Amino acid sequence: MTELEIEKMNTGIRTESKSGPHIKLIVELCAALEQFNVRYCHWKSNANIQKSLDGDGDLDLLIHRQDIQIFNHILMSLGFKEAEVSDSRRIPGIRDYYGYDPDLAELIHVHAHFQLTVGHDATKRIRLNIEDKYLESSTKVDVIKVPAVEYEYVVFVMRMVLKHLTWDAYFRMESRLNKNEHFELQWLKDHISKVKVNDIMAADFQMIGLEEFNQCAEILSKKRIKFNDIQFGQRLENQLNFYSRMNRWISHWRKLVYRFSEAFRYRIIKKESKKRLTCGGIFIAVVGGDGSGKTTLIDSLFPWMNKVFDTMRIHLGKPQWSLVTILVRGLLKVSRLVGSQPFLEAPLLYTTDARKIKFPGYPWAIRELCTARDRFLTFRKACRFSTNGGIVISDRFPIPGINFMDGPQIERMYGDGEKSRLIRWLIEKENEYYRRISRPDLMIVLMVDPEISAQRKKEETTDDVRARSNEIWTHHWDQLNVHVIDASSSKDEVLRQVKSLVWSYL
Repeated sequence: MTELEIEKMNTGIRTESKSGPHIKLIVELCAALEQFNVRYCHWKSNANIQKSLDGDGDLDLLIHRQDIQIFNHILMSLGFKEAEVSDSRRIPGIRDYYGYDPDLAELIHVHAHFQLTVGHDATKRIRLNIEDKYLESSTKVDVIKVPAVEYEYVVFVMRMVLKHLTWDAYFRMESRLNKNEHFELQWLKDHISKVKVNDIMAADFQMIGLEEFNQCAEILSKKRIKFNDIQFGQRLENQLNFYSRMNRWISHWRKLVYRFSEAFRYRIIKKESKKRLTCGGIFIAVVGGDGSGKTTLIDSLFPWMNKVFDTMRIHLGKPQWSLVTILVRGLLKVSRLVGSQPFLEAPLLYTTDARKIKFPGYPWAIRELCTARDRFLTFRKACRFSTNGGIVISDRFPIPGINFMDGPQIERMYGDGEKSRLIRWLIEKENEYYRRISRPDLMIVLMVDPEISAQRKKEETTDDVRARSNEIWTHHWDQLNVHVIDASSSKDEVLRQVKSLVWSYL
C-alpha cells in the first residue's frame, strides 16, 4: 500500500459514509471497505443480517488474504482495537477486533476470517479452501456484501455436521440444532437453487459424496437426532478430513482439555475467559475529591470493559491487606486492648500549618507504613496484569503534591520536631514505597467544586472534605496522560466522555 493510498484513507474514510438507519460505525466500515476495493463478505448468519448491521451480534467477515494490510489500516483508522484470547485457543487466520460507537451500549465485534475454517471452537480444524470463489460470489445487500446463498448453505451444513452430528455431541445431548440454527437452515433452503448447490459440490468438494451431504442436510432438519443418524455425520466428517489442519485425535484431545478447563474456570474459580489487547494493556487511574463520583463512574466503566476484555478493578485508596498487614494490625489491636493505649494520640488534621499538627502516635504511623506497602504491592500486581494485555481501573492513586489523600503521611504528621531513629526509618520506608509507584498510562481527574463536595459528603466533617477536595481543585493538572473531566455534569455525560477518552488510549 503506497503512502498516497494511506493518506487518502486517513482523510476520506469518515467523510464519504452516511449512517442511514444502522449503526454509524458499521456503515462507515462497510463504506470504507467498498471505497478501497477490499474483497470481503459477511460469510455466515446472513438470514439475520439486519441484526448485525444494527449492532446486535458479531460481524463475521471473510477477508481476502491479499487485502489484509488495507483491511487492518481501515479498522485502525476507525478506532477498532485488536484483542485475543489469553490462552492457547487462538486459531490461525482468525482475528477479533472491537469498535466503540457512542450511540451503542455494547462494543462492535468484528470477527475477521482470513481463512475459511470451521469446526469446534477449540480447534476449527477444517479449512475449506474456497475463499476466492466464496468472495467472488458475493453481492451487496443493504450496505454490506454477502456470499451467494448456495455457498453459504453448503458451508452451513458442513459447520452444523461438525458441531452436532458427532458422537461426543450426541452423548452430551447437543446433537439437535437450536432454534436460531433451525431458522437459518430453513431460510437457506428456501432461497437456494439445488442445481447450483450440486454444481458447487461437484466443482469444489470432489472428495465429498453428494448423497452423504444431502442426507446430512435432511438429518439436521429433524427435531430428534437418532443414534443411526450420527453415522451419516461421521461419514461426512471423514470425507472432510482431507481438509483438516490437524490430526483428528489431537483435535479430540484439545476439545476434551477445552471442556475441562472451561468447567474449571466457570465452576471452580468463577472466572470467564476474556480477551486481552494485542498491543498491550493499559493502567487507568480515576482520581478526584470527595463526592466527585469516582466510585459511581467506575461502577459503570468496569462492567462495560470487563464484558469483553480481561479487566482488573483495584482501590489504591483502600488496598487489599497483605498477610503482613493483617498480622501487624492484629498485634496493634491486641496491644490497645491489653495496654489501653489509644490508636490515635492526637486527631488527624488536613492542614499544612505545622503549628496545628500533633503527631498521632506510633501505632498510627506503623499502620500508615503497612498501607504504603499494600498500595505498592497492589500497584505492582496491577502493572504486571496490564503489561500482559489486561486493563486495570484504579479507584484513586497516589499523586506527588496531593498530601491529604493517598500519599506519604508520616513525615507530614510528625511536624518539625526532632525525629527519633524509629520515626526516621518509618518515614524513609514509607517514602520508598511511594517512589516505586510510577505514573499510570491514563489518569482521569474528576473535577468538582470543593463546596459541592462538602454538600455531597455528609458522613464526614465539612472542613475535612473541603480541605481534601481543595487540593484536587487547585492542583496544576498539566502533565502528560492526565485528562480533567467536569464532574458537575450529568452522570451520563461524564460516562460518555470517559468512555470515548479510554477507548482512544486502548
